Amino acid sequence: MSRSAVASRPCLLVVGDWRAEEFSGPIRDMKQYSSVRCLSTVDEAIATLQRGFAPTHVIFAQARRGRFSDRDVARVHRLCPLAQLIALLGTWCEGETRTGAPLAGVARIYWHQWRPHLLARQQDPRHLRQWAQPRTFTLFDQSLQSSERFVQPAETYRGDSTSIAIGARRQSDYQGLAESLDSFQTYWANRPEQSIAPHDDSDRLSRADWLIWDAQAWDSIERNALNDTLRQLTPRATLLLMSWPRREDIQAADQMGVNQVLSKPFRLDDLISVLQLPRRAAA
Repeated sequence: MSRSAVASRPCLLVVGDWRAEEFSGPIRDMKQYSSVRCLSTVDEAIATLQRGFAPTHVIFAQARRGRFSDRDVARVHRLCPLAQLIALLGTWCEGETRTGAPLAGVARIYWHQWRPHLLARQQDPRHLRQWAQPRTFTLFDQSLQSSERFVQPAETYRGDSTSIAIGARRQSDYQGLAESLDSFQTYWANRPEQSIAPHDDSDRLSRADWLIWDAQAWDSIERNALNDTLRQLTPRATLLLMSWPRREDIQAADQMGVNQVLSKPFRLDDLISVLQLPRRAAA
């Protein structure tokens, strides 16, 4: 690797529960694309920053809610004011936006959604705005920012050429996803004749770019149904939508050939970012 390439790599400071088992994948991805320094406590981070370490990103790794306070974030950020602040969240942080006190002005990425965010950011620099936000941002501000849809030039927009099979138990669930993905070709994997986006039979019966599986319950019945659909459709990539995914759930999905998992409820721009990843990156 050239000296200029090394110099241009992001420099990440990871603080907190970086040794947690569920963070092993994100840490591995960070080290592949970035220079990484991992520390366990805020005091260690403060001492490192005072010695002149200048990260481009500070990752607050928290396996459980309440691991850091806004004061902790302010102490660290004061010594690296240009760094982007990101909270890498474990399973037990889910639901914090409803019942807890999320860190103010810090982008939130769950452990199982780290890779799609990282790849989307590399593919399109405009995703940087999701990683850099004022510390005065409230959850309302973040929701407004998330609701803004990118307007891509026609020659680079991949939606029209991407076919998506949607696996959902209820037609209403399928229709809700299909209407949200109105720029893609979609059909109901359970009932192929029930298609929202108009396209001919040859398109419908060809191999789908994506299978989106909307899991109602990640039990044996759900997994068997997904396995059957994967054998019938052989999609190029599979995205599983799941409530409260645990590490063992992600492992089971990975063994079945699922490429990406998004937890419900999800942000629409996160879903679209995954669908616009190149197939090799999605896998």
